[in-house]
Amino acid sequence: MIASTPPTRYFLAEKAYFCLVEDYIVFLDLERDDYLFLEPSQKGNFFSILDENPPLHNAAQENGQARHEPNELTVSLLQQGLITPHISQGKSPQPITVNTPHKDLLGYYKVDAKPKIKISHLHNYFAAAFKAAAMLRWWSLKRIVDHIECRKTKYRCSNPQPKNLDFTDAKQLNRLWDLVEIFSILRPLLLSNTNKCLYNALALIEFLSRYEIFPDWVFGVRLGPFSAHCWVQQGEFLLNDSADCTTSFTPILNV
Repeated sequence: MIASTPPTRYFLAEKAYFCLVEDYIVFLDLERDDYLFLEPSQKGNFFSILDENPPLHNAAQENGQARHEPNELTVSLLQQGLITPHISQGKSPQPITVNTPHKDLLGYYKVDAKPKIKISHLHNYFAAAFKAAAMLRWWSLKRIVDHIECRKTKYRCSNPQPKNLDFTDAKQLNRLWDLVEIFSILRPLLLSNTNKCLYNALALIEFLSRYEIFPDWVFGVRLGPFSAHCWVQQGEFLLNDSADCTTSFTPILNV
């Protein structure tokens, strides 16, 4: 009787994220800043590969044992580094869940007076814009995302109940509106209003971090034709985009 070794279990690689769009599986490879697709016919096969009890595939004999060979899709995903057999280098294959904001902060929430721009605002704006440019120039997208996540985690651990992040409070919402409005006014000095969503979003995140505000950075995709986009949101409010634009995208990553 030939002994059988259990099939290998695989995990989603740390650098990989995915979402379902119109029955297609779309991957984001953070290290390569690249997107890949699986056809709807491959969806079931993909989830079975990452299942806790993967099904048996092709078996080959080796030293009196039945050795289960990975199928073609498994080999392809392994070669692209999107899955791994090592739990220490992988994670659970769960698509992200993101609150869908329907309000544009600058368009929906209005205060009586325009904010006054101070020298400190100019300093923080230029510092944020140049830091964002440097990160995008020299760092991989994965390193940038890890940096943003680590900073948010450190702040939350050191401030379990930060009052300055309670945006149900009118005072804090006013403060957030002021800062986003100031950034919007200063943005044309260095940044483009169009076609540079990654740079614009990262610069806003860096600007707000200087005031100990850490919003969500959301990446989304859509098909027909393929398009990728990212934006910044805080709770129910979009900080640098409109709902008319973002609702057509399926979130694939939330930082």
